[in-house]
Amino acid sequence: MRCEHVDLLNNTVTLYSGETKNREGRTVALTEECRLLVTELRKGKQPEDFLFARNGEPVRDFRGTWDALTKAAGLPGLLLHDFRRSAVRNMIRRGVPQKTAREISGHKTDAVFSRYNIVSDADIRDAARKIEQGAKAIIHSSFIVEAESPAETERRMPASLKNQ
Repeated sequence: MRCEHVDLLNNTVTLYSGETKNREGRTVALTEECRLLVTELRKGKQPEDFLFARNGEPVRDFRGTWDALTKAAGLPGLLLHDFRRSAVRNMIRRGVPQKTAREISGHKTDAVFSRYNIVSDADIRDAARKIEQGAKAIIHSSFIVEAESPAETERRMPASLKNQ
């Protein structure tokens, strides 16, 4: 990636066709944190310079540095690719529409995207909490929702359905 791919005025990075994992180009908006990091990477460089460079040469393989960093951080075995999965999960859990998240992550199909959007035990517990909160809601769409007892439901039921 070259510095010219980064547009700090519009807070975007343009990924060109043929240079991404799925070979398709796209423009991605930068978060504030990413914008700050990319700004540091661009300092003192010309538009045609590589964003990730060592002595003017592009860094093409991060694996050795990545292994050393993860070991130093006490996280040996953490893969850089794990962040793609985390990004997908975080976008969905923060309410980003799936189609938008898929476009950002570069997944071509819903099936592949779904493999990255892993459901965890915490997700299932959170779903149960949300279901319970909904069941306890007193007001629903401008009218009051009241639960009735099974006896009240049976009393209202037509005779033809009571013995089934």
